[in-house]
Amino acid sequence: MWHAYVDESEHLRDGDAHTYILAAALVADDECEEVRHQVRALHRSGEPKLHWFRLTDSMRERMAKSVAALPALHIVVVRVTEHCRDSERARRKTFARLLYELETRGIDRVTAESRQRKQNDRDVAFVRGLRSSQQIGIDVRLEHVSGPAEPLLWVPDIVAGAILSATRGDDRYRETLTSVLDLVTLENLSRK
Repeated sequence: MWHAYVDESEHLRDGDAHTYILAAALVADDECEEVRHQVRALHRSGEPKLHWFRLTDSMRERMAKSVAALPALHIVVVRVTEHCRDSERARRKTFARLLYELETRGIDRVTAESRQRKQNDRDVAFVRGLRSSQQIGIDVRLEHVSGPAEPLLWVPDIVAGAILSATRGDDRYRETLTSVLDLVTLENLSRK
């Protein structure tokens, strides 16, 4: 059995297209403890968790190489729209596609990094609605866990950061992950 660990990244700047990314690190159940151990070894003391945007370029290169060497695969869904100001709508559209991609691979256990309680509740209600409308199967389950409490959530943060860097013109980190990466792009530059 496999488990998906999910984190997000987002880029929104006035006049630019809105980019919303959900990355899922797929880890086999029997590999979870070993991957946790390897990821904890990458962690700097003094920080609550590994976070892409707190890393220097050389540390990002090291993290991308380390993630590429883990016994994990990664699915990333990128949604690009013009002038979108509703991050939650972008999340729903991106999350629906990610859940579809996961389910087609037989993965129905999803752990996402916890956000605010109200946002987590909306995620759960959204997944329930997708199940009710048969857009995903009834076995798909979502739980939220604090980022500092689950090192496996640091992995999709690194992957999402690498992809976001690529969308901004720095492709070196994504290139490092190519062999373990399945990238899905949803692009709609004419609608919000």
